[in-house]
Amino acid sequence: MTFWLTAERTAEKPSLQADQQKRRGPAAARRLKKLAIDLSPRPFLQAVVFAGLGDKERTLEALDRMTVVGPVRMGSILSQPELALLRGDPRLKALRKKVGLPE
Repeated sequence: MTFWLTAERTAEKPSLQADQQKRRGPAAARRLKKLAIDLSPRPFLQAVVFAGLGDKERTLEALDRMTVVGPVRMGSILSQPELALLRGDPRLKALRKKVGLPE
């Protein structure tokens, strides 16, 4: 199971996560959601799993718990290609502002 997507590939095919979920079926999606919930003490990994599932809301919730790491580390985290599905989302701009990063 691979969650590591390059920004270019995600940009080429925005529905990549949905296509992968259809191929793997609902049982696999349920297993991944359970895994993400089990990862709650590790919010970055949880955010990556939820991003791979295409769940923006839960991805942002996990990232919101990470705002205590500071602007430099958070800037590095938000630039990860696995979180490309959030780019352009106004809630991401609010999160960046909350940590002290430029929009």
